[in-house]
Amino acid sequence: MWGVFMKKCKNNKNIRTKNSLNFKRIIIQTLIVFMIYSLMSILACTVLFTINVPKDFHYYISIAALCLAALLTGFYAGKINRKNGLLYGIIYNSAPIVLIMFVSLIINSFSFDYNLPVSAFLLIVSSAAGGILSVNSRKKRR
Repeated sequence: MWGVFMKKCKNNKNIRTKNSLNFKRIIIQTLIVFMIYSLMSILACTVLFTINVPKDFHYYISIAALCLAALLTGFYAGKINRKNGLLYGIIYNSAPIVLIMFVSLIINSFSFDYNLPVSAFLLIVSSAAGGILSVNSRKKRR
């Protein structure tokens, strides 16, 4: 019996099809997504500490940096898969979004305020937009 994503060759060996799951590729792409989020967070912290920004804008600058990171990773996910940009943009960003929301809850002593769902919604929308933009962008001509 063959796996769901396997097909049989002429010499009775199973080969992976284009739609098969490649866990090494998934792990590498997940690490790249976390690196993009980390770089954007470091950039936001650098801006907040070097420029004299009022305390009221710290939240907005950090959410803007995270939304930009979500947009970039959604764009990256769509470029790799070249189809279903909305879906892949959200899937690739789901783990960082859940992690960010969980850490935010821990830092705030599990107190739930209106900023948490709003920021989660903004991150999901920006990651979906990045996926859509990448699928609809032109391919390189060779």
